Amino acid sequence: MKIVILTSSLYGTAAHHLDYLVKSEMIEVKMVVFNEGQIANKKKQYRNKINKILKIGILGALNGIRMRKWFKEDMEKYVKIENIEDMCTRLNISFFRTKTINCEATQNLFKEAIADIGLSLGNGYISPKIFRLPKYGMLNIHHEILPQYQNAQSIIWQLYNGSTDTGYTIHKIDRKIDTGEIIYQEKIPIQFRE
Repeated sequence: MKIVILTSSLYGTAAHHLDYLVKSEMIEVKMVVFNEGQIANKKKQYRNKINKILKIGILGALNGIRMRKWFKEDMEKYVKIENIEDMCTRLNISFFRTKTINCEATQNLFKEAIADIGLSLGNGYISPKIFRLPKYGMLNIHHEILPQYQNAQSIIWQLYNGSTDTGYTIHKIDRKIDTGEIIYQEKIPIQFRE
């Protein structure tokens, strides 16, 4: 099965999973597309941030800012994950950078890949013009239980709600965020340690 990977993090989930995917005899990684995360609509972004702050409060927003580094480049320091661009070079996999997730460059790369499945690892909203290009669509690995905990960094809500479980969900990507058909899900008990 031929796959194309779309990611927005050099040290995140995609970098962690790439070695495992390459080792599978059933998978051929055609390319990795890294979205640099430039903002196409700044007004909309600011409006969304204000709405989120109103929802979670100022302390929740400050805690979210504090936790951001846990999901970004500090991953290399804490989890010892290699930079995905370096991994692609080492594994002889094509690596491309695009300005935004849903730009024409991403679309052209997906067409060029002629993949069976697209794999989203650490992205925001992906439009149909991208997720419909692979033969069988795209899958997302969401690091929480769906449908209860949608969107990025939902671990904040897990802790806030006093959940006893966390986990991950693999689901198809559709027009909305984290609402596609669930393919696989696994729950793991939350354990606090000193």
